[in-house]
Amino acid sequence: MESRTIDINCITCVFFIIPLIFFIIKLQPEVAPINYERKKSKMLSKDAKTVLYTLYKEYLSRRKQGISKSKAKNFDSAQHIHSTFFSDWSLENIEDTLRELGRNKFLNNYYADQTIYHCELSDHAIVTMENQKKGNIAKHRRFYF
Repeated sequence: MESRTIDINCITCVFFIIPLIFFIIKLQPEVAPINYERKKSKMLSKDAKTVLYTLYKEYLSRRKQGISKSKAKNFDSAQHIHSTFFSDWSLENIEDTLRELGRNKFLNNYYADQTIYHCELSDHAIVTMENQKKGNIAKHRRFYF
């Protein structure tokens, strides 16, 4: 008879107490999970913003000429970018700025002999620039990333 009492108590527990616990838990208000991770904003120097703006402007110019996206976003070496767009800057400053843009995922840089022999605008850079307000692009030092 004792074993029968244990069985009834177990059945009572399974059919009444466990659903009651789940019911009480369901009555608790749902709380949105808290995201403690800070959003990492990309901080670029003024020089990096200037170079990014210039390369993006050249990309748009190439696209208007009918050049494909994959070819329009390709740029030659740091030396070529220096001589074509920034001849008043030192080559060392151009390389450093291109590296900064690469570290922040705005350029895909390819290196040889400790210099950038080829770089291209990343898809991230193009999307970021496309989503800037037109006034911010015109005043290229006020990008918000």
